[in-house]
Amino acid sequence: MLYTDAEIIKGIRTGGVKRERCVNYLLKTHIGLMHKILIQRLKLNLDLAKDIYHDSVMKVVSQIEKGKFRREGKLSTFLYTIIQRKGFDIHRKPDPPEFQSQDVLNEWKDQSKDAFQQLIHQEQKAQIASYFKEMGQKCKKILSEWAEGFSMEEIAQNNQLKDANSAKTTRYKCFKKLLKIVTQKQKMLVL
Repeated sequence: MLYTDAEIIKGIRTGGVKRERCVNYLLKTHIGLMHKILIQRLKLNLDLAKDIYHDSVMKVVSQIEKGKFRREGKLSTFLYTIIQRKGFDIHRKPDPPEFQSQDVLNEWKDQSKDAFQQLIHQEQKAQIASYFKEMGQKCKKILSEWAEGFSMEEIAQNNQLKDANSAKTTRYKCFKKLLKIVTQKQKMLVL
């Protein structure tokens, strides 16, 4: 399904499942910008390019949610500008960080909600449930609500967090904790 800029903006401002669909749509439809700007032009590695791309899309979403996107141009142009600026900032640094890539981290890195949703929908539900047990109730609840499409505001309210930004930070920390558990389990399987 194709969304217009107006539909994307409305969906993001609506929140919940509509917001998540629109964010995923942005992530999927503009991936070519990441490749063109960050990989081909600036010669950044794929992991770093993905991080910058995800951060850029989330910046666009944040600007829309705050009402700061004034519709003076297309969303794709706005996203292009943000990606380019972030890419140039990294490119100007003397040594861009190199990431150690591991198969598990490449698959499950917190770059989009899609990675987490794919985990849930695959046959690994039982495994993930056992990983959740090791994380604690708060992280389990936050990640579950996030996977179900709750907005950050809703997650903040449901978990007695200060605001949406606190919810995002907590979700990120919980997701990193999940990745660490998964990585440890994968290493144990290899041994």
